[in-house]
Amino acid sequence: ADLTISQIPIVKDGTVQAGDPTGQHSLLVVRVSDDTGDAPMSADDLLNGIFTDALNLRNQYQACSGNKLEFVSAGVKELTIQQTVSGVARSTVAEWAADEFRARYGDYSQWTHVMYVFPSSVDFGKAAAYAFVGNGLSVFSNTYVTDLLVLMHEIGHNLRHAHSGADGIEYADRTCMMGAHIYENDGPRMCFNGSKSWFFGWYSERGGHVTIQDSWHGKLAGIHAYLQGQTTEGDHSVVAQVVRPSTDNHLYLMFNRREGVNDEVAGDGDMVTVVEQNGPEQQSWKLAALQDGEEFTTTNWNGQSSLTIKVCERIIYAAQGPDYARVIVYQSGSPLTCESPLSRGESGPVTETLSPIAPPTQALSPAPVTPQSPPPTSRPPSPPTARPTSSPTIATPSPTTSKPSRKPSTQPSAEPTSKPSNAPSDLPSFSLMPSWAPSSDPSAAPTKSSMPSSVPTSEPSEAPSFSAAPSTQPTVSQIPTLAPSSGPSAFPSRSASP
Repeated sequence: ADLTISQIPIVKDGTVQAGDPTGQHSLLVVRVSDDTGDAPMSADDLLNGIFTDALNLRNQYQACSGNKLEFVSAGVKELTIQQTVSGVARSTVAEWAADEFRARYGDYSQWTHVMYVFPSSVDFGKAAAYAFVGNGLSVFSNTYVTDLLVLMHEIGHNLRHAHSGADGIEYADRTCMMGAHIYENDGPRMCFNGSKSWFFGWYSERGGHVTIQDSWHGKLAGIHAYLQGQTTEGDHSVVAQVVRPSTDNHLYLMFNRREGVNDEVAGDGDMVTVVEQNGPEQQSWKLAALQDGEEFTTTNWNGQSSLTIKVCERIIYAAQGPDYARVIVYQSGSPLTCESPLSRGESGPVTETLSPIAPPTQALSPAPVTPQSPPPTSRPPSPPTARPTSSPTIATPSPTTSKPSRKPSTQPSAEPTSKPSNAPSDLPSFSLMPSWAPSSDPSAAPTKSSMPSSVPTSEPSEAPSFSAAPSTQPTVSQIPTLAPSSGPSAFPSRSASP
């Protein structure tokens, strides 16, 4: 049989116990080789994979705990046993190794955790490693000893946690290091589910834990937002415990935000998860993962009524403050709606609106945008230039009298000259008919005409043209129109934001 807890003293380091979720824990690695020279990877490679690799046991536990838990290397001890281990069951090799260790080094009391590493030829059955709950001993196959999830999972047993399951399968909760089985050296970067996080206690300060006895309407923020100090006490929680009457088999809610320290979570990213666990050191079961508008109901909650958990909305990529999920919890005898007042931090009706759940894109907006530009100035802002300005202004002639005449004259005030004048007039001319050819130099202000010219200019104008019927293709203009159109265009205009 495998080594039992009764055979192995509780490993400790001063006042720090192996099952403590905080503090500085020392970890000794024992490299076991046999009489044929069959051995795990080198001591340097073991230390690198466990303590100094890009993602490793030490920095991921530090990250998930907000620096409340740290594993410190106590080095590697070499241990050679006098038997051949190839094809031998892990339990037998563990007995040989434990006997040899005690003979050479004594007991384990000077370290918080002791990790045995066996050669890959040892028969582990279908396992990659195993460890003891609440005790500092763990045993790894060389094949998997540097895989992040295997390390986090087995040391999680030392920290008093059992497995995380779903759908009746013991390891199937892929939102949690105690469930998902993913064999990667540098990943996945993820933490633990709602019940495991509750018992770790890492997010219990600043209102991170909330206990729900009856009904509740509040906001759940993700782990990353809490650890970055983005949450507000009284407004955001991280884990909610829904207390089931007369039992320890409570429900735990968490917004499984795929971000930061949890950005590679293997399952149900950016969803609100519902997990059931019957007290500490017990198996947990994921019951639901909810998106906007979805709900989970369990019957016979307190012997009389049912309990409903509903996600009103998720705010993802929030412009200000943390991302969060707004959730209601209620029993059938006292229903809530998503318009009910928040239980924490607000006394009035909920007025928040849903932000986009994906980053904004530069795609066409779904409806035409008709921004108005400022009104035109009364005169040109500067003398004419050799080329048109990017935003032409419309100049109006100054009146010659203090009051306008009742009717405009139908004839010009003087006979036109046969030759053009040597200097341009002060004001632009007005013509009932367009000219047939463009002038050699552009005028300071656009010429007003009742009819379009029949010959195009050599360069496109900077101001939009006006047509009696909409074009079949959308126009793209850098200059807004002076007033919105009377109806939407046939195609949406381009907008800088969604």
